[in-house]
Amino acid sequence: MKRILTAILLAALLLAATTAAAAATELSAAPSGQAETDADQSMENAVYEPAPGGSVVEPSVGDGTVIRPASDPEDDAEPYGSGALPGSANGNDFWLTDRMYYDAGQGVFVYLVGNGDTVVRSSVADGMIVTDPVMVDGATLLIYQDGELWEGDAMAISEPGEYVVMAQTGNQTPRLFTFTLAGPAVSGIYAYNMPSGMAVLNATLNGEQTEFDRSSVPMQAEGTYRVEYECLSTGKIYSLELVVDRTPPELEFHGDIDGSNRVHSALGFSGVQPGDTVQATLDGAPISVSVASDGTGEFTQSGSYIITVFDAAGNRSEYGYTVMLYFNASSLAFFAVLIATVLAVLIYVFMKRKRLEIG
Repeated sequence: MKRILTAILLAALLLAATTAAAAATELSAAPSGQAETDADQSMENAVYEPAPGGSVVEPSVGDGTVIRPASDPEDDAEPYGSGALPGSANGNDFWLTDRMYYDAGQGVFVYLVGNGDTVVRSSVADGMIVTDPVMVDGATLLIYQDGELWEGDAMAISEPGEYVVMAQTGNQTPRLFTFTLAGPAVSGIYAYNMPSGMAVLNATLNGEQTEFDRSSVPMQAEGTYRVEYECLSTGKIYSLELVVDRTPPELEFHGDIDGSNRVHSALGFSGVQPGDTVQATLDGAPISVSVASDGTGEFTQSGSYIITVFDAAGNRSEYGYTVMLYFNASSLAFFAVLIATVLAVLIYVFMKRKRLEIG
């Protein structure tokens, strides 16, 4: 009996010791686990703010910080440092994306080609809409305007259109950026979506406040828009004034026109506005069109006409008329000469025969 009681007592002491050890382990582990939870929550709620030089400082649990391009703070690619960047002789460089930065010293946007050893500089950021001439410089470039290969001077692009800039590097031709160069008026732009790293500050339509958010300005309605926006990395403010016009131009036609658009006289037209372009074909062949300073003109030759007018915004209207054979001063003169010639020939023949009969 004494041995049994001793065994029970030893078992109880062993169980108590094991429980105490487990409790001590749990108590010592609790603070560390709580710290990890708080750190995880801190990382989830972290806000990435621009650091000096346009980079972003990524919060971390450890001692150090990681500096990455501002466009993608969680990118696993090899980060750039906060000093001078490829293609720049100074440290005044501000990242907008992981492949483009703004060189404040030169006042240009710099695009990295390939591994960054080659760069392309431009006066515009990717996705910008501008009205002033655009500069593009560097590398071997392919530039497309409205889908067609453009072969002008890349240092001063001034012709309106939608442009795509590509760089030839080895066997690859990567797309670098796009931009829109707007003319005096446009018809095909329905919104201005902000380039990466930029945000809208204000927008007006015909001088009145209009709808916008930080990333876009809707441009559905016609009128004059003024947009102010800023580069988040540099704080530089940009402005754009754009006239949106989607109303097709109209011409008025004059003459002896029947219900089937057949014209029994010369076909006159009026209503051509400054900036409009008039084109025409006669029986399918292009012809030149003369427009007077008062916006009028005339078609006099008989045949089938297709007349197209374009306005400065690119809107167009098309008209079709058939000018029938008709008598005007020129045709009357022609027929008078023809009749006189025929009469002269008949008189000559008649007199010739008369002489033969007399002889």
